[in-house]
Amino acid sequence: MNSITASEAAKAVIRQNTEEVQGKGNFDIFEELFADDFVDHTTQPGTTPDKARVRKLFPKEQREKKEAYEYKQR
Repeated sequence: MNSITASEAAKAVIRQNTEEVQGKGNFDIFEELFADDFVDHTTQPGTTPDKARVRKLFPKEQREKKEAYEYKQR
């Protein structure tokens, strides 16, 4: 049986977020990785610690990157 440690599992989630969400703009993966009740413990003053605010961290350029990536895959 192949079991992974909690540390390995956490690294896999971070890697998936970095590659798929940040790298390719795949927001379907973002929805899978971040629970609806997600709380960010490193918020900046004047912001909220929720999933909606974290989603806003990914600018328009990320969405455009996703579109370009999908176009190249055709």
